[in-house]
Amino acid sequence: MSPPRAARLLAGCMSGTSADGIDTALLRLEGDYPDISWELVASRTDPFAEDLRNEILLAARPETALLARSAHLHTRLGEVYAEAVRSLVRSAGIHESDLAATGLHGQTVFHDPRGEYGRLPGDDPAPAGVSVQIGSAAIVAERLGCDVISDFRSRDVAAGGEGAPLVPFADAVLFRSPGIDRIILNIGGIANLTWLPAGRGIDGVTGYDIGPGVMVIDSLVRSGTSGMRFDTDGLLAREGEVIPDLLEQWLTHPFLLRTPPKSTGREEFGDAFTGAVLQARRDDHPLPDLVRTAVEFTVESIARACEMHLPEVGGDTGNQEIIIAGGGARNPVLMESLAGRLAPVPIRPSDDLGLPIDAREAVAFALLADAFLMGVPSNVPAVTGAGHPVVLGSLVPGPRRPLTTGAGEGMQA
Repeated sequence: MSPPRAARLLAGCMSGTSADGIDTALLRLEGDYPDISWELVASRTDPFAEDLRNEILLAARPETALLARSAHLHTRLGEVYAEAVRSLVRSAGIHESDLAATGLHGQTVFHDPRGEYGRLPGDDPAPAGVSVQIGSAAIVAERLGCDVISDFRSRDVAAGGEGAPLVPFADAVLFRSPGIDRIILNIGGIANLTWLPAGRGIDGVTGYDIGPGVMVIDSLVRSGTSGMRFDTDGLLAREGEVIPDLLEQWLTHPFLLRTPPKSTGREEFGDAFTGAVLQARRDDHPLPDLVRTAVEFTVESIARACEMHLPEVGGDTGNQEIIIAGGGARNPVLMESLAGRLAPVPIRPSDDLGLPIDAREAVAFALLADAFLMGVPSNVPAVTGAGHPVVLGSLVPGPRRPLTTGAGEGMQA
């Protein structure tokens, strides 16, 4: 029997569908899966410069996603990601040479796991799933001098899965409890959840994308104001009133009625969605009413997703809790409404369990990188719909280490 793996440091780097900035985390791990211990050494969020954020949003819209522009953005993001990780590790008093690896999610610009978008006449009628993240892993490896694991979603899609959500594997490591059923709820641009029944390992995990998190709220705010990125402290939403017929119309969206496995992104709930709303409703309703309705859309989508797909929730509330992460947790109007809608199940921020609300996904990709290096499958077929467990990721080796053919060290896992 081989001894447990020694302690190692990994970085995780993530920018989400909101395209607000880069979340980075530095994680110390020890032991082997599934009994692995973890310590968050440091984390931070670096906002994107406004011009870079605009480029990302243009690259995520089919009508403005030019190949040359996206290629240059891929390179620029690599440089920005490398600098974000370097700044994090150095602020923690660590040199990047001490990193075992960096898990790089990149920036999703197209997520179509069912082959539903962009098909041309004469295309093969069999749908081909795809999920595209940009941000050069080669540049990150060259600048940091460490192995970089990226392209986490492709292998799951190739195995018949949605390629998302991928964080439930990490949630099982970070948050499982012997005596408490937990929902890990992330409200980023998209809202998603992981269900962790008490005392179970990865075999008991389920999860799925719910629908919009703050994506619709942010898009309305950007389009309806001069220079605002999001509804700071929920001030606009607090001024507004829900538009009942619009809320009910939104709640009939086909994605919300689909049975998991399922995942989504800007293709469903991005600027095209809110642009149609503004065109039809701007003259009839003030912006605060639209924003408040978008808040309730998120809240009701989350509540209905729990009721439809997690019938266990709401029973013995002394044995259940919701752990929340993501930028939406900073919106007090959203959180007040969500707490009321999901009562009596208590809601706690992930900070209470040692993980800041902005760090969860960056930490998850550090864990996924570690699993890759160990050759450990880290998709959860019950979550993504893949035909079988697979090792996720592709390796760009750092300059210090030659490419080998050991477990988990091929060019494509």
